Amino acid sequence: MSRDEVIGNAVAAARGDRSQQALADAMRDMGWKWSQATVWSVESGKRPLRLAEAQDVASILEVPLDRLTSSMSPADAHARAAASTLRNRCADLVAALQDFRKARERVDYLIKTGTMISPRYRETLVEARERFTLEWAIDKEEASHGEPEETS
Repeated sequence: MSRDEVIGNAVAAARGDRSQQALADAMRDMGWKWSQATVWSVESGKRPLRLAEAQDVASILEVPLDRLTSSMSPADAHARAAASTLRNRCADLVAALQDFRKARERVDYLIKTGTMISPRYRETLVEARERFTLEWAIDKEEASHGEPEETS
């Protein structure tokens, strides 16, 4: 495997579940003339990654520069990509939980102080408050994917 292919694999791994287009757009925002095809060329090892580009790619992907330039086996690159994807989804979940908490606080506030709300909509708020809980969301998600299979 050539050095450019190793670096390309590292870029792809660091990119995780972000699209090639999203990386290209972020690079264009930083002044580079990148397209999705440029990202593909770098990741496939067909185009070398310049040092200044690598610094910006590392910044965009929030990884240290040496992560893009160190030798890594394809299996390790996939493992790192899976860990990166999990980290990103966890951050998304934290943001969603914060939004959920704010929405619940707003409903609580309206139930407590919403004297101008009709009884019908006050009842709607109370029903929503009782129904839409974290437990409900977890149950809904588990039902949509089924129970995970146990591995032996």
